[in-house]
Amino acid sequence: MSVNVTQHKPTFDERQGKGFVDYAKRFEITPADLVAGAFKIPVTPGEVVLGVRAQVLTAWDGAASCDIGDAADADGYIPTANLTEATIGSFYNSVGGVGAYAAGKVYGSGGAVIVAIGGAPTVGKLAVSVIFDGYGAGPDPRREIKNL
Repeated sequence: MSVNVTQHKPTFDERQGKGFVDYAKRFEITPADLVAGAFKIPVTPGEVVLGVRAQVLTAWDGAASCDIGDAADADGYIPTANLTEATIGSFYNSVGGVGAYAAGKVYGSGGAVIVAIGGAPTVGKLAVSVIFDGYGAGPDPRREIKNL
């Protein structure tokens, strides 16, 4: 798989010397990355997804459509109508949006954020950032930042 993944470096609360902060994982998805028309971003048990952002980097062809959600609600974060797949720069942020998960979602038993691309695209690139709550379900040493 050739997906370009970037995890943005979090900051911390200097007053307390450590902190749990929100962080984002960014994926650049092309038609070659799709399996049965979808790209799945794993969410571990207890994680809280605060929101999802999507931006078209390269226009999609083949009458492509895009829904971003999960197994329970295919367009819970970003419905097709809110992203213009054939327009470079088209952008949507689910936070405060119209999807069922506009306020975020807790994944108690884990799951995946699913980027579903309809149509038959052969070209296109979509940047998807999933914003996770740094607190999650409780202290997790993988997310703790210490002031050294």
